[in-house]
Amino acid sequence: MLLESSDSKEELHDEKKQKIVFFLGDGELNSYERFITNLADYNGIDELIDNGAVIGVGKTTGAKIKITETIRREKLVDNEGFLLDNSKSPVTAAISKLNEQNLKELSNKLGIDYINYESGQLSKKIEEIKNIVVQDEEDDDAKNDKDLYYYFSLALLILMLLELLYYRRNEL
Repeated sequence: MLLESSDSKEELHDEKKQKIVFFLGDGELNSYERFITNLADYNGIDELIDNGAVIGVGKTTGAKIKITETIRREKLVDNEGFLLDNSKSPVTAAISKLNEQNLKELSNKLGIDYINYESGQLSKKIEEIKNIVVQDEEDDDAKNDKDLYYYFSLALLILMLLELLYYRRNEL
């Protein structure tokens, strides 16, 4: 898993980077999203994630799914560009329904917040994460500046002594 791999690389390099996860979906369980149905698969993953959010998109009443030109395929969309549900006979427009309960369960398992996209809370979450990341970078920079100061001071002292010796030799 990518998060576990990132964690082991940090141990080797002695650095800590923020691991931020965003999960975007409607929470509806269908044959293409079986991975979300077994929440036991997510055991312990919350320890690998520093921040992020599960973002719920859609309406609980359901809505048709509009497909952009770039991914249109024959028999997958109707004449108006809406995704078709081929599992039914006759074929009808696919309907996506927001299931906040499933998404909240996932967010609890991941140890991150649940945000409904239409609530306007996503921009606040992104700003919060930016502030944390910027603060961590400033702390690291301040820590590194203190360490490097002594090395440059020693090098400057040596250069000044060499210059003094050179100046004295040329004067004599």
